[in-house]
Amino acid sequence: STGPCYQLLILALYLCPRSLTH
Repeated sequence: STGPCYQLLILALYLCPRSLTH
């Protein structure tokens, strides 16, 4: 039961740290 908003949040959390560390 994972909505699109939740998936977007996970995607953001996955991409944000990568951009910050890189």
